[in-house]
Amino acid sequence: MGISIKKVNELPPESLIQFLEEQQGTPANHTRWKYFDSEFNAGRLRGFAAMQDSRVVGMLGLIPFTASLNNETFETAWTCDWFV
Repeated sequence: MGISIKKVNELPPESLIQFLEEQQGTPANHTRWKYFDSEFNAGRLRGFAAMQDSRVVGMLGLIPFTASLNNETFETAWTCDWFV
């Protein structure tokens, strides 16, 4: 089956938690806080995951922030946590 890309906030948290534990040794509570804590995330998207057969096989994290240019503000993000 092919690979699809999903927003992290559309995933069951356990799928990303399992992936990051297996691939990087990231503790489950860290992943829950960083990617699924709505208060910390302020409702903003924190990343994308590559899915194959309903399993996370890669991900790209985002660090959202508000920027300004020429007296205009806009929402944007830095990339972080690239894993395949």
